[in-house]
Amino acid sequence: MQIALSLAHDHGLMVHSVTCDCTNVIPRTMTLLGCKWLGAADELSSKLSPQYTDGAEVHLVLDACHLLKLARNALAHVKVMRYGDGGPIKWHHILLLQDIQQQEAIVGYVAGFIVKKMMAKLSLKVRIELPGMPTCD
Repeated sequence: MQIALSLAHDHGLMVHSVTCDCTNVIPRTMTLLGCKWLGAADELSSKLSPQYTDGAEVHLVLDACHLLKLARNALAHVKVMRYGDGGPIKWHHILLLQDIQQQEAIVGYVAGFIVKKMMAKLSLKVRIELPGMPTCD
């Protein structure tokens, strides 16, 4: 990371943020680069240490889509997680949602297919007549 930031700076590129997928290596790496992950909210910082960024202000941005994927995979592994108030988050609900989405996709596909067929039949019956134009069937 240090080398990439240094090379970017040497070539006149301005790096404003580094986006990470938050694998188990990233928190340690970002801590080494100056980010503060632990402590009170007012002590947390996504800013990389200037010694690694040639003085530029560079921030760490976690990839939200990847974080959701990690949470999904964790839920698939443990099957049940808990909200802060103790309420359950169940993997079974994700499976039910997937079933519903697949059923709706099938219904949507069939409905779309039927509508396309109907429109094709209707277009054969529609006659367009505009002033000054020959009649089109």
